[in-house]
Amino acid sequence: MRKEVFFLFFFLSFSSLAVFSQNEKEKEAFYVAEKAFSDGFYSASQILFEKFIHNFPQSKRVFLAKFYLAKSLYFCKKYSSALKILEELKNLEEPQESLDELYYWLGKVYFRGKDYTRSRRSLEKIIGKFKESSYFWEAHYLLAENYLAQCNFSQAEKKLREIISQCKEKKIWKDSILKLLNIYYLQEDFASLENCIENYSSYFKNKEGESYFLFYKGEILYTKGDYKKALEVFRRGMKGVSQNFLRDIFYRKIGECLLKEKKFEKARANFEKIASSEIRRYSYINYYLSRENYTKALALIEEFLKRFPESEYFLYVYLDKAEVFYKLGRIKDALYIYQKISETPSVMVKSIKDKARYGIAWCYLKLGDFDRAIEEFKNILTTTDNISFRLSAQIQIADIYQEKGLYELALKNYNKILEEYPDNIYADYIQFQIGMLFLKNEKWEEAILSFRNLERRFPFSKLIPQANYYLATAYFSEGKYLYTQKILEKNWNRFGNTSLEEKARYLYGKCLFNQANYLQAIKIFSELFSKTKDIELKQLLLIDIAYSYINLSQEDKAREILEKFIIKFSYSEYLSSVLLNLGNLYFKEGKLKKAEKYYRRIIKKFPSDELKYEALLGIANIYMQEGRKDDSEQYLKEVIKEAPLVLRCKAKLLWADFLKVQGEEKKALRMYEEIIREGTSLASLALLRKAYLLKDLRRYSEAIFYFRKTLEKGIKNPEIYFLLGYCWEKLKDERSALDNYFKVIYLFEDKKFKTKAYFRIARIYERENRWKEARKIYEKLVALGIEESKIAQEKIKKLREKEGK
Repeated sequence: MRKEVFFLFFFLSFSSLAVFSQNEKEKEAFYVAEKAFSDGFYSASQILFEKFIHNFPQSKRVFLAKFYLAKSLYFCKKYSSALKILEELKNLEEPQESLDELYYWLGKVYFRGKDYTRSRRSLEKIIGKFKESSYFWEAHYLLAENYLAQCNFSQAEKKLREIISQCKEKKIWKDSILKLLNIYYLQEDFASLENCIENYSSYFKNKEGESYFLFYKGEILYTKGDYKKALEVFRRGMKGVSQNFLRDIFYRKIGECLLKEKKFEKARANFEKIASSEIRRYSYINYYLSRENYTKALALIEEFLKRFPESEYFLYVYLDKAEVFYKLGRIKDALYIYQKISETPSVMVKSIKDKARYGIAWCYLKLGDFDRAIEEFKNILTTTDNISFRLSAQIQIADIYQEKGLYELALKNYNKILEEYPDNIYADYIQFQIGMLFLKNEKWEEAILSFRNLERRFPFSKLIPQANYYLATAYFSEGKYLYTQKILEKNWNRFGNTSLEEKARYLYGKCLFNQANYLQAIKIFSELFSKTKDIELKQLLLIDIAYSYINLSQEDKAREILEKFIIKFSYSEYLSSVLLNLGNLYFKEGKLKKAEKYYRRIIKKFPSDELKYEALLGIANIYMQEGRKDDSEQYLKEVIKEAPLVLRCKAKLLWADFLKVQGEEKKALRMYEEIIREGTSLASLALLRKAYLLKDLRRYSEAIFYFRKTLEKGIKNPEIYFLLGYCWEKLKDERSALDNYFKVIYLFEDKKFKTKAYFRIARIYERENRWKEARKIYEKLVALGIEESKIAQEKIKKLREKEGK
């Protein structure tokens, strides 16, 4: 019996010691795991809690251990494993004290797994059932982040404003303010951002908090284009930064400001200080884009997209890739990327999608698909509330209509923009485009008014130099060369040392040329030729110098210049025109073989050029001169069969003239009538030639009819009126004859035809015995100071004798 009692006592003592030892181990294991977790060693805490659960499955601490294990897995980014444990804990039958915390962590895990609906449900349970929970405002904040992740900015803002107005917990309250600032920043709502900074910046006295506000202040200035002030603000913000991430952001923004100021190496020096490989590479992309080194930029973009697929800058860089492709002329590649970005379901920064849609429209525009471009620009109007993009889209629609020659539709759209946004930042550009629209439509007065209005309404616009140049162009097109010169002279300083200044000098030279001031025109053209590097302008200048010499009857110099042209600019788009002019010059001089050589060169080198038909006409004319009638007709028939209408009529005109010389007047008259019926610009000339021929055939009534038709077409010169007078005189209608002769005298300053008209009038008066009127007419002739004055003086003497009788 004693042995049994002793044995029982011994067993119980040993058992209690064992239990005590087991409890100590359990407590120690849990403590070590918990300590590892609190120190942030999540991989270690995961292993330790898994071991604890395995070793102490019956422990009261198992629930807590599993909860810690789920949190450890969360921090190790093993979200599915964490979720499995949290769901298991949530489904336990017995209610747990930590249920609010459990729902909070479920919300976090679902959020990380992008299951926003389940995340929101978990968080709403805390908000609805656990109002006293320490996680109550944490749940509100995470719910705001949930909305933000789905780009539901209005709900996110509403939730953050609820926290700011009610929460007493300082950290969450301040985090909510910073998050709200970020929302306005991402949405590019700079007015609200500025207002938020003004309301809350005073609550962030520490340097770190102040730096956040300075960052956003700098961004507002940067967006407004005030890079100098933005740079100052970013540098101030940099001083209070301790976080590497925020310091990197400031280095990036300082560098971007320096890029805008063209201080490229200083910008690069700031980028090199960035610790984050991701942000540094993103900054280098911007650096090379600013330097227009698109090949290098593209290489960095490709590398970035591969290395940082989860980067917050990923879509920015992808957008950069599209823009680089666009710059390099790879329009279809750019279009593909813009479309991919625009189809992305949710984009945090709204302007990224706006830019992508805008890029799509521009790609179609570049590809020449104007209708699709207009459609895409119209889509932008329905998808964005960004005023800048809306305005740009509307302007581009109007610009496309203008490009297509749909001037009324373009004007309607420009006016609509000005009505809806009278003070918009592009108003000066729109006014300029309206001027250009009228200029292209040859409405010179309206163009002049538009360009003058631009300077009056926008005196500081950068477009004023261009507007004044095109104002001068409008006056030039009206034939008001002195006005054109005055405008150009007034604006020399504004044009500066640019291509616009060269255009203005060239236009000034053209004014001199059109006023027959050929020597001064040659001087201007020659000076400009020696200065400009613009190849096309050089070509035009050489041609105009040659034309000036032709007008000065210095054909040798003109030929020399044109022959120099065909050597220097053998691939010029103007080469066929120069060759034709050389051929015409040699034809005029009677050097028919040389003329034919140049004409044939055009036919061989430019078989699809319309000037080929001019060359064929030139050869036909040569054969006419040489009496090779059949060969000439062969070339003329080729032109009449194949050439555009105007050139066909030109061939017929040449043929009719040849028929007239050959004495085949009836055929010539029929040919002239054919040309008149075609109604081209040559119809007036055909009317005149037919009138001449009818006059020569003494068919005066018919000649009068066609001379009048010529006048109706706008061809008015002293010869036509003189011949009208002559025809009426032959028909014994002296009144009508006198009427036309006097028009020659009073409407024109041509001495040759004035002289002829005076003599015809005097003879009519003499036939009618109106000696006194005849004498006055002869006195007018004497006053002209011409060779025929002697004849007139003799006539005056005789008439005085007759008056005396």
